[in-house]
Amino acid sequence: DPAFRSLINIALRSAERIQRLTNSLLDINRLESGDPVVNLFPSAPILLVKDAIDAVLPIAKTKNQSLQVSVPQNLPHIIVDGDMIRRVITNLLENAVKFTPPAGEIAIGARQEGEWLQMWVQDTGPGIPLADQKRIFEKFTRLNAKDGPKGIGLGLAYSRLAIEGHGGRIWVESQPKEGARFCF
Repeated sequence: DPAFRSLINIALRSAERIQRLTNSLLDINRLESGDPVVNLFPSAPILLVKDAIDAVLPIAKTKNQSLQVSVPQNLPHIIVDGDMIRRVITNLLENAVKFTPPAGEIAIGARQEGEWLQMWVQDTGPGIPLADQKRIFEKFTRLNAKDGPKGIGLGLAYSRLAIEGHGGRIWVESQPKEGARFCF
């Protein structure tokens, strides 16, 4: 029955989201206490991106948003905790979907820069004021909490800790009313 299948899919996506949040909370605690990232294995960037897209695509479709992917298939594997980085990408994509208006565009990309891999998620949402661009990576920080989309303000804090735990950095490039580009 299609209606039943739809309900099951919604329940599965909700359970996966709760599992990602639970794992992120546990990782935040570990990373804040100084524990190193230990589950490091070679991971294909394109597969991490595809998994994250699968998690957010149903919501993006309901908002009629287009998703552009610019991740070359031939990028070298990266040595990371694949689950953590997949959650970072998923968090950034979920935020992009949340803040991009219906029929808006979202892009995700990656490129090699020397020995590093740079990835980004770009949206066509309202943008982030310069004064708030560092603050959004702190726990429980939400901009426009009253009028904006709902959330608890942990996704970007988790993302910062996870990326820094891997020896990288994360930042946002944005101008108000011109969208935001999150890079790591």
